[in-house]
Amino acid sequence: MARWRPTGAGALLFGAVTWALLLAGIGRSRARLPVWRDNQVLYAATIRDAPQSYWAWRNYAGDLVLQDRPDDARAAYARSLALFDRDPTVYDDLAGLERREGRCDRSLPLLDQALRLDPERHQTAARQIGCLVTLGRFDSARAVARARVARGHEEFRSLLGLVDSAERARHLEVPPASQP
Repeated sequence: MARWRPTGAGALLFGAVTWALLLAGIGRSRARLPVWRDNQVLYAATIRDAPQSYWAWRNYAGDLVLQDRPDDARAAYARSLALFDRDPTVYDDLAGLERREGRCDRSLPLLDQALRLDPERHQTAARQIGCLVTLGRFDSARAVARARVARGHEEFRSLLGLVDSAERARHLEVPPASQP
C-alpha cells in the first residue's frame, strides 16, 4: 500500500497548515479558559453559545436557584421547557423551586407532568405525596402511595404511615386564640 509523503513545497504547506490549526486551537482554548472558572460563568456562557439548548437553560436555571434568584430561575426553566417539553427532569426541578418557595399548588401540576413523562420517577412521586399532604389532600396522598406500593415499591408503605400521622396532627392543631 502506497503512502502519501509530502515533499518540497507540499511538505512546507502541510506543516504550515498543521501549525496554523494547532495555534488556532490553542488560542480558542485559551480564550475559553475563563469560562471554566465557576458554574455561574460557565452556565451564562453556555446559554450565550447555545441559546437553543434546553439543557443549557435548565442548568442555568438550577444555578440561579442556588444564587437565590427564584424569579430569574423560573424564567430560565420556562425557556428550557419552551425549547423542549419532554424531559421530566426540568419539570421536577421547577417543581422543586416552587416547593421551596412554599407553593405546592404550583408544584403539583409540574410533578404530575414529570410523572406522565416518566412514571418510574419514584422521588417525584414522593415529592408529590409531600405536596399533597402540605395542601391537606390526605386522601390523594394516600392514593399515590398505595399505587406505588401496588406496583411493588414497598418503600412507599412508610409514606402511608406518615400521611396518616400528618392528618392526625392536622386534626389536633389548636387554632390561635382570638384577640380581644
